[in-house]
Amino acid sequence: MPRQYQQECVERAIEANVIVSLGTGTGKTLIAVKVMEHFFEEGLVEFFLVPTRALVSQQAQYIRRHARCSKTVRVTELRGEMTLGWTAQDWERCVQESDVIVCTAEVLRVALVDRGFVSMSQISLLVLDECHSASGNDPMAEIMLDAFIPAAHRGGKHPRILGLTASFARGAAVNVDIKRNALEAVLQADMISPEVGPEHSPQQQLMKVDWDSDNLPDELAPLVGKALLNSLSLALGDLNIISDKGLEQIRLRSLGVLEQLGWVAFLFYIREGVVRQLEAKAILNIRHGSSSGGTKEDKLADLGLMPRAPTWPQLPEVQSALCKVADQLAMDAPLQSLAPKLSNKVEKLLKILEDSAAKAESDGSGFRAIVFVKEVSLTYPLANLINSRITRLQTGAISGNSSTTEKDRENTLQDFRLGVLDVLVSTDVLEEGLDVPGCGVVLRFDAFATTKSHIQGKGRARALGSVVYYFENDPGIEEDKASNMAKVAQDPSLGLSKAQLMVVRNHLATATLVPGVHPFFPNAQRPYAQISVYNCVKIFDSYVKEVLKQAFDPADLWTYKFDVAPDGQRVVLQLKYPSNDGWQFVPFDREREFCESVSNHDLWPAARCSNMTAADREQRNFCFVACVEMSKKGYLTQWNKASEEACAASAVRCAPLPQPKGEQRLRNKFDSRCLDDNSNAGREADGEK
Repeated sequence: MPRQYQQECVERAIEANVIVSLGTGTGKTLIAVKVMEHFFEEGLVEFFLVPTRALVSQQAQYIRRHARCSKTVRVTELRGEMTLGWTAQDWERCVQESDVIVCTAEVLRVALVDRGFVSMSQISLLVLDECHSASGNDPMAEIMLDAFIPAAHRGGKHPRILGLTASFARGAAVNVDIKRNALEAVLQADMISPEVGPEHSPQQQLMKVDWDSDNLPDELAPLVGKALLNSLSLALGDLNIISDKGLEQIRLRSLGVLEQLGWVAFLFYIREGVVRQLEAKAILNIRHGSSSGGTKEDKLADLGLMPRAPTWPQLPEVQSALCKVADQLAMDAPLQSLAPKLSNKVEKLLKILEDSAAKAESDGSGFRAIVFVKEVSLTYPLANLINSRITRLQTGAISGNSSTTEKDRENTLQDFRLGVLDVLVSTDVLEEGLDVPGCGVVLRFDAFATTKSHIQGKGRARALGSVVYYFENDPGIEEDKASNMAKVAQDPSLGLSKAQLMVVRNHLATATLVPGVHPFFPNAQRPYAQISVYNCVKIFDSYVKEVLKQAFDPADLWTYKFDVAPDGQRVVLQLKYPSNDGWQFVPFDREREFCESVSNHDLWPAARCSNMTAADREQRNFCFVACVEMSKKGYLTQWNKASEEACAASAVRCAPLPQPKGEQRLRNKFDSRCLDDNSNAGREADGEK
């Protein structure tokens, strides 16, 4: 049964759009489920949006367990790669066969805005989990601004909105009341935050960690960096695959590991981390069409139905070369004497973990801990240190979509939930929403800059008697900021009135609307799919990749007045794109015509475009003109996908682009296999060859 404050939220959400702002662990997902039960309607579907793929399965399973209605609730889980090739028929079937669809926001944004496969009239309830993400050009914000608000403004049927958050203000904890209003404006919802008693809210002990600085000598970084670059150049130079920029990336990240963790982790990173990151980059190039590949065998391997062919023939040579580099550095006694084997900061972390695990064992309770770090490059080296120094603890590592495969991430999370792993070293990808009731220790190893990080991070500690340790931030200061945010959420006088929300809706629905020009609707009779300056780059890139059928460098599609302009700002002369009629060109004059036609309208509101440079806006103008032209000429379908004719003939009728350079640069990515080599662990733990 819902608690009193949960029932209050449910009743408010049934009456109108609301944002529920409650602390972590207070049952916001149950509130959503109870609201969902009310809005189940035959022929309509509910969407539950999450910010990360890691939360899709977790929230879907929760809904299946707790939703109650007259029939079994059909819950579908969707992730981006599952729907890439979907047609309107595929989406129609999915909507018809589902009561609830749980997906990342980008999946729904593409279906609603880019493709028009789904319309707001088909959705009865839209739940936005961790809705504080809905700002700027985040997919949640784009769904509201490009689909929901226009539909509501037209008077068409649209869903109820329910936002869930424990930390509504993004960024620094300043102007929190304005940030509340901005979120209410985008979600077209009132914020509510009823009082929650301490008996229903997780209580963590917050501890500041002190340790003695290592006082590393000033000459350490330059000496180690120079020795590392010299060794890398000698070892990898003949292979001619890593650019100077890539070598510099290796140097900087290696030094970061050395300064934060010590000599042992530094050598582990060189032996195991660099080559895996380079391998991951090669795999990524193949999947994204910027290197050779994309065969039927590649696609079957992506699905796990075939073994993957070697993606980078030089990989064994690079692995061997990097091991030699690490071995050479390990024998350099003068360099070793400048750095500790383990940093004092790591020694302190290991002591906390050791003592916490011992206490949990004596209490007869399970032990589960999360260590948050800022950089991906620290995750696996730190996990390896914990595994080698505290043998009774099994430690894994995890990071975001661009640095960990989804399969590895899900397997690691599942092992942590089941207790196979005792400790997770993670980037901030796990700050939001991860639900592991047995987690009793959280360690914030690095500094963080936002109150959201404080609230979300400590919220991962759910077990009774949980402790959160802060190595850099002051927990007292962070708690004060969090308390202030909670007070703003609870004060109804600070919210937008219904009249103000209506003014905002009318403004947002018309501010970027230029009749007949922007946005462009490929099918005026069914104004769902659209082309705008906000989504045109994604549509353009998707089209080119689909029709060109070769590896290419996107920079080859642009022509500039100067390779390097005197003022540093390059001027675009034209943009070209492939078609079944040969290469097509969008000249500077046509982009200027578009700019003049919308000059009396603000297409670039600060709330949506604050991070865009003038060059970004110019690129979007060109891509918008190109996409509209492609649509009118039939190269794009009404769904903003490449037409069959364009796919069939473009590659034949367009002179091929130059092949991209084959050099590899370091990608901020690790492979979990580097934690499985126990033979290296002991050697690296002692900093020996």
